[in-house]
Amino acid sequence: MIVRREPEGIGAISNVHVPPNWVSSTIFVTSFDGGNAPGPGFLTYSNTPTSTERAIDLAVEPNGDLVVSGDVKDTLDSMGLSRYAPVDGAIDTGFGDQGWVVAPLGTGTSRARGVATQSNGRILATGEYFLSDGPPVKYRPFLARFHDDAKAPQTKITGQPPRRSHDPTPTFKFAADMPASFRCSLDGKAFKNCNSPKNYAPLDFGGHIFRVKGVDSLDKADPTPARAAFRILK
Repeated sequence: MIVRREPEGIGAISNVHVPPNWVSSTIFVTSFDGGNAPGPGFLTYSNTPTSTERAIDLAVEPNGDLVVSGDVKDTLDSMGLSRYAPVDGAIDTGFGDQGWVVAPLGTGTSRARGVATQSNGRILATGEYFLSDGPPVKYRPFLARFHDDAKAPQTKITGQPPRRSHDPTPTFKFAADMPASFRCSLDGKAFKNCNSPKNYAPLDFGGHIFRVKGVDSLDKADPTPARAAFRILK
């Protein structure tokens, strides 16, 4: 069993072997409140009716969600992640495909043996994948990083002109916390596609406001664009 502390209590995962042959297994998740009293109990989950799951590691996201890593076997063992609510252990159906991310690596068995979460919503998984039959049988280690489709990019401005400047051709640099394209806006105009660095042709004297937002591959945009105010002096 793997146990991790949550912001409001304790979460735990393990595997349940299923009769009649006791070979197949599924994941169980349980949580306990801050007073150490049992939570609503434990819940078991399976990716599909015909698959077998194995939980190997557990990490807690900043908001308390439980992320489980391991492998999912249907016709092939594949690296798998799943995520659960901290209060009752319910699977998060908004994560991946109805709560599961199954990512085959290579042409054979792969499994995630460790998992960690980051404050920006990314999930790091490490493990091994099949390389060749050998002899000896060979596996290769992997480190994979995932970002949550439910979370939009967070954008920041990494370079900008002074707040007060005589230069009428300002340049801005910006980045996001995940792979993203960008859209820029100047002085309240519509956002348009742009790249970093973004340079503007000579602007009028006076105050201006630059805004930029990252957009992921699913067209999910940062709801709080990064913003910089500046003034061009005569």
